[in-house]
Amino acid sequence: MNYELRFDKECSAVYLKVITMLTDKDVHEMMPEAEKMFDNMLEGKKHVLVDTSPDPPGILDKPARKAFRKYVQMMKVIDKIAIYGAKPIVRMMARAAAAALGKLNATKFFAGKEDAVRWLKGDA
Repeated sequence: MNYELRFDKECSAVYLKVITMLTDKDVHEMMPEAEKMFDNMLEGKKHVLVDTSPDPPGILDKPARKAFRKYVQMMKVIDKIAIYGAKPIVRMMARAAAAALGKLNATKFFAGKEDAVRWLKGDA
């Protein structure tokens, strides 16, 4: 697996740690899991916290970008996406992916986790 996916209780968000570039296989494994996590969040906003601090060479390879398009409906439930630790090239790729999924305005980049969590909680 090129990622870690879990529910982060600290910020009430789905946490995704990108270890290396995600493949279409990763996307098809990860998205149904994330959807279950969102379904279990009975109330409140649906947030995603993305950790790219392991410094992957990118976020999604080309087949993974195509695979993500199958989950556009699911992505509509997401209110905020906070991405931290991203280098400029990863930011650019993540911004393009967010735009393709209709979540560009809901996505914000941060240097560290603390600021990202603060924004998700509405304290920033």
